Amino acid sequence: MNPFPRRVLIVLACVLAGATARAQGSNPFLDEPPGDLVRAAYETEYGRSILVGFGAILRDSADPACARGRGLDAARLTERGAAMLRRHGTRTVTSYLSAVSQETIRSTLAARGEPDAMAEIVRLRADPDVRALIAIDRRAKLAAVVDMTSEMFTRGAPEVRAQLSRPVSPVLSGDQAQLALNPLERTQQEFQRFVATSPSPRVARYVALATLVAEATVAAVDQEAVQRVSPIALFQGFDGELAALCVRVTG
Repeated sequence: MNPFPRRVLIVLACVLAGATARAQGSNPFLDEPPGDLVRAAYETEYGRSILVGFGAILRDSADPACARGRGLDAARLTERGAAMLRRHGTRTVTSYLSAVSQETIRSTLAARGEPDAMAEIVRLRADPDVRALIAIDRRAKLAAVVDMTSEMFTRGAPEVRAQLSRPVSPVLSGDQAQLALNPLERTQQEFQRFVATSPSPRVARYVALATLVAEATVAAVDQEAVQRVSPIALFQGFDGELAALCVRVTG
């Protein structure tokens, strides 16, 4: 069974495409390293709501006497929980990057008649209309990164029998207040409207190439490598961090 849900694979497609471009001397999709991308995602309104929510989960889950003895007040739990989520998210993205064959992406692009797709994408990014589209896409990508990383953290916690009071991921918990802050759907709609109404041939070309690269990236995932990047593997060490925050861990 693939430990990564299908939507997680799709969310990471452009991130992986960026890693391939970076190896070729350019970086059209990923403007910062995975750690910076995850940090930026959790600095959005939606991301901050997840961090605050995780702080509340830690307060509800921690043994009160233990927390008092260790000086873990609400602010401290929220601060340490936020750092934990960001580190886990960075590990998730980085680990997934290692499961992608850059050579397969290059050969797929060549087979589709677009061997210079990455270089052309870099050139297209200088166009003002394309830059406006990228700004919309970035908001969607950051929201998707929050969804993906918080979901993978939530899936890992039960593997080590961490006794958290509820899921961290609002997608899995169904927390309507948090989900209402998720801009992903409306930003995707904004993206589609922009593309549909733009008269720019450069915008159309950019979207076509970006779609091709994303498809090639998903196809380039080494499934055997992915199997080794399980939720419990990604959670290694975080069980100890939760225990240090007075959360019961029985795994």
